[in-house]
Formats: sequence, structure tokens, C-alpha cells
Amino acid sequence: MVVGVEAGMSIRTLQKMLGERNMLLPVNPWYSDSCVGSVAACNDFGPNRMFMGGLRDYIIGIEYINGKGEIVTAGGKVVKNVSGYDLTRMMLGSQGGLGVITALNFKVLPHPVEPHGMFGIFQNEKWLIQVKELLNRRLPLDWIQAVSTHDSTWSLGLGYSGNLSKRNRIESEISDVFGESMEILPDGKSFSGQKFTPGEQRFEGFLKEARAAAGLKENCFHVFATLPTEEIMNFPF
Repeated sequence: MVVGVEAGMSIRTLQKMLGERNMLLPVNPWYSDSCVGSVAACNDFGPNRMFMGGLRDYIIGIEYINGKGEIVTAGGKVVKNVSGYDLTRMMLGSQGGLGVITALNFKVLPHPVEPHGMFGIFQNEKWLIQVKELLNRRLPLDWIQAVSTHDSTWSLGLGYSGNLSKRNRIESEISDVFGESMEILPDGKSFSGQKFTPGEQRFEGFLKEARAAAGLKENCFHVFATLPTEEIMNFPF
């Protein structure tokens, strides 16, 4: 399945539109109100990047206006398109230097089956060791993300999906590593009164409540770090 959108559409609107058809674009930037064009221009991504890939794995076509005012199109509306130079991926992360993006085409995926999340609050960085152990077990997780407050308290989220048997196996492995420090919450609006609502926010960057608790606002300067697994423990938090 593919979808074509204008660059001014927000990621939130796009995901809602796809969700009505049980599909999704597995790219979840930190702020879901960012428009699709800006996300592509910055090559932005969220926690799904580690396990589902980034924009370069899903973009198949692009339209932009170059420095001469000409409308340029590259790629197409089909997944298998190998004609010409790959300008679509070259435009990702160009930050407007090569042109102004006006429209994009993406391939999309079926929405995960029964998405769930496990969340926990940690007073130090010991969760890093536990996450590394989880990765060594090669669990089929959808995403992992942690956000730290100014007092070094960490909010950690682990996303996964699948049928009951698969979820039980994953939850058992996570509980074996983390003990009772992680809380399980299912997808769905019926849990909107809970502190965490993965059904509403799992594809919109990290949890709104965690961002609010950390004092992270859209008009603040944030630093994001993407590291190879083996380098996580060496990062100077």
C-alpha cells in the first residue's frame, strides 16, 4: 500500500487518516504536529527507527521546487521504481538546501496487532544494563525510548505487539529482566485515564505525560542521541 500527501499535512493527521484504514507510516517524530515536509527535510524520526526503519526506508516519491523555481518530481507512486537517480533519498535531511518539498509518496504498513507497552520509572541509569540484556535476548520489540528529567529520574517505555501468545512471551522476558518495575498497559482509548496511553501516543514520539514531567516544551532546545547498542553504556548522561 502507498499514500501520497502534500508536504503541509501534519504527521498526526496522516497517521489518523491511515489508522482509519488500519495502516500506518512507522515514523514517529517527537512532535506529531510537525508537517510531513519538515519531517522529511530534517530526516526526523522517533523510537520506531531502531526496529522499523526511517523515512528513507518508506519514501518512494517526492515533489519539490528547486532554486530556479522549477517543479521537480522524482521517484513515483509504486514501491518498485528504479528509474533515474534516487533524488528522493537525497532530499531527506537536506533542510531546504536543495529545494522546498511540496509533496511526498510513501509505502505504508499494516497497523500492528494489539499494540501494548510496558513503562517504568527509574531513579538512576541501571535500566541501561537491563535494556542491553533485553536486546541480547533479541525480543521482537517495536520501540524503546527513555526520557530523563532534570533530577536524573528516567521514564522508560518498551513497545511491542502481536497475538496473546506472542505478547505473553515478550512480557515474561521483560518481567524476568526488570522484575516488577515495569507496568503493562494495553492499547485503546478506554485507558486514556491512565498515566500512559500507548494507543494514543505510541506513534507520536514519546509520551506526552513524560514530556510534561520532564519539562520538555516545543519551544525549548532539546538534544537527542542515537547510539549503537554497544555504545549506550559509554554515553555521558
